[in-house]
Amino acid sequence: DYVFEKDYKLMKLDELKTFINQEKHLPGVPNQKQVLVDQKGQYNMTEMQMAMLEKIEELTLYTLQQEEAIRELQKLVKAKE
Repeated sequence: DYVFEKDYKLMKLDELKTFINQEKHLPGVPNQKQVLVDQKGQYNMTEMQMAMLEKIEELTLYTLQQEEAIRELQKLVKAKE
């Protein structure tokens, strides 16, 4: 739920793209090597579920931002018609 707090810093999409291109995984989520090495392949599933929930919540915020941008663009298009 902390992702929905006003002071949560959502990574900009271009920064996220750069991170993914460089690291080949999402920020805050362990990569495959980390999961396989940690505790002989027995990764803490609670931590993993928390990381996945954080990513779902971030996706929700990105979707809401995109929806707002689409609506603004639709207003501009209608105004020019």
